[in-house]
Amino acid sequence: ATKHSKPNSKAIARKLEDRENKERLLEIATEEEQLKQQLGVYFDKVNDIQSKIESSEKFTSLLKEGKVPKQEIKQAAREAAKKAAEKQGVVHPPLPSWWQERMTYDWGDALIDDLMGNSSDLTSSPSVYPIYMGGEYGRLQRKVERAIRGLKDQERFLMEEGSGGLPSPTTTIDRKNVLSDKLISDFIRAYRDAHGKRTTPIGLVPTLELLLRESQIPRSSLGTYAYVSLLTCCKSPLEARK
Repeated sequence: ATKHSKPNSKAIARKLEDRENKERLLEIATEEEQLKQQLGVYFDKVNDIQSKIESSEKFTSLLKEGKVPKQEIKQAAREAAKKAAEKQGVVHPPLPSWWQERMTYDWGDALIDDLMGNSSDLTSSPSVYPIYMGGEYGRLQRKVERAIRGLKDQERFLMEEGSGGLPSPTTTIDRKNVLSDKLISDFIRAYRDAHGKRTTPIGLVPTLELLLRESQIPRSSLGTYAYVSLLTCCKSPLEARK
């Protein structure tokens, strides 16, 4: 009897994924073609109505008076033309499905993109627009240093105040008011953007050395925002999992 090797499950999965991607690209191309035609009909109608509005006596008299800026009058005419087109049954076509998918971009998508190496373009935020913070690194570094000095001064004061060289049991140190999680998060992101690149993220180890050794930030001060920003500094998903 001849033994047949089992089919490669990974190869089958890749083929299925490739086929789905090709089908999706074909759907997007078809939607784009239909959208171009619908937009052409819509804007032809809007432009036609707008030209009629701008050729009217009322429009010309408003321009001659000069009380309202020309740009505002033209913008008002454009909006009026769009409303008139909709009343006549010519409406703006809906957004295609692939565009709507982009608009549903959320925290999870942003974090995944960060982990896959786009940490300089995205900052674990629902907004897909890049926010470069490298220019803020120096200012945030000084702010963190002041907060650390204030924290140490407060601890020293409490040590002197307590009996036997120990902090007073009735007094607590509120680190959140001195060194907030949000401040540490912004500091990490600024360091990441200033020293890393889109294709070569800074890495987790140098960032932790900056926080714990150089800046002497207590680990207890790191919160959710700081840990998420740390994930965006990772060089690979494997480093993030560690």
